[in-house]
Amino acid sequence: MSGNVERLLDYAHFIDAASAATGLDRGMIAALILTENAPCDPLARRVENDFYYRYIHGKPSWVGAPFYSYPEIIAASFGLVQIMFTTAGEVARKHNVRWDGKPWSLFEPGLNIRLGASKLKDCIAKHGEREGVAAYNSGTPRRNDAGELVNERYVKRFESYLGRRLNASEDHGG
Repeated sequence: MSGNVERLLDYAHFIDAASAATGLDRGMIAALILTENAPCDPLARRVENDFYYRYIHGKPSWVGAPFYSYPEIIAASFGLVQIMFTTAGEVARKHNVRWDGKPWSLFEPGLNIRLGASKLKDCIAKHGEREGVAAYNSGTPRRNDAGELVNERYVKRFESYLGRRLNASEDHGG
């Protein structure tokens, strides 16, 4: 883990800038990066084929959208915070973050971290810390029949990088 933390230091100024812009604690942003992309590879990309076929393919609101015919772009997550291409556009518009809409721009660490921090801040504001982190990972905080978050392992990994337990909240209007 120490090598990952050392690599994370390369992005400290971007983390500081995102923290200042969003009001989100630097530790939360660092934990987000380490949870999503432990090697801290700014060029990381992961295609979410299930996402494409479940939410984009054949949906009238998406047909004709830029990169619609390229699931490896429109249904991919990019960079240090593994932000989805589709999410990046929503977050950039909501928070007035300059982005040219090109997927390869999401590999730029400053933009990537700022968009991810803004998205995490929105999720926490809506759902509270624990459920907000779960929502960042899966869109909404879903629970199984036992009442556990379906992505509890993700949340626990985030907590281990953060160095503390996340607060669970009762009602955040989610």
